[in-house]
Amino acid sequence: MSKIRLLAKTKNGTTQIKALIKHPMRGTKEGDSTPADYLREIKCTHNDKVVISAIIGTGISKNPYFSFKFKGGSKGDKLTLIWTDNQGKTGSKDTKIR
Repeated sequence: MSKIRLLAKTKNGTTQIKALIKHPMRGTKEGDSTPADYLREIKCTHNDKVVISAIIGTGISKNPYFSFKFKGGSKGDKLTLIWTDNQGKTGSKDTKIR
């Protein structure tokens, strides 16, 4: 199962999220017998409300890093990052905003 490093900080009404997802991100290369294995979607929720949802694919590098901001969020609020890959596997990580 892939690991996620997740940080969330709020400052002046804006919360910044930084996420590193350990995932092989193998695509479909001609002549490659290794099955494709790549992230298909990531979603981030703040107190169970979706703040970002992104459809991604083979163009993303191995162990991808994502960074984004959203308006709102307070120290101690719950933040969850969820990923789904093309093989139907999922992973998630919860953190509290600092």
